[in-house]
Amino acid sequence: MANYFPHVDTIRADQEKYFDISIPQMERDFDANGGYVEYEQECSIDLGDGEETFVPLKLNLTCMGSLVESWSASLKLHSKRIDGIDWHPRYFDRYGVERNGWHRHDFDAVNLDDKLRVPVDGFDGIDSRRQFLGHALRTIGVVWNGVDHGTDELPFD
Repeated sequence: MANYFPHVDTIRADQEKYFDISIPQMERDFDANGGYVEYEQECSIDLGDGEETFVPLKLNLTCMGSLVESWSASLKLHSKRIDGIDWHPRYFDRYGVERNGWHRHDFDAVNLDDKLRVPVDGFDGIDSRRQFLGHALRTIGVVWNGVDHGTDELPFD
């Protein structure tokens, strides 16, 4: 398996990471799986050489319970978080300043450290999973399928 950690900054940057899943399907999956879902996708990324490379990424989403502050979204490479959004009542940002609230996880590719936190705006006032998912996924550069194919269940009793 190729080591893509040296390219994390490029993967996280302005490139869209497409996951073939709709937000309504994510919500159905939350309901079926206790509020936690994980999706895997090989995302097409230009690593700076002009060539398309398919990088295996995982999208982990947690929306357990009704407290928005307990919800989170993360993007993983080789099972290591390289980007993410969550809320803490107390954390230290990358400069050592004590803060609280919503933040984005940055990634140090040299030390493979995902604990660097940067305050992020736009999450105050969010009160639904759909709002959270839309804003969190856009913030970390994840694009989802706009077409919902519905359930696999037949409409018969």
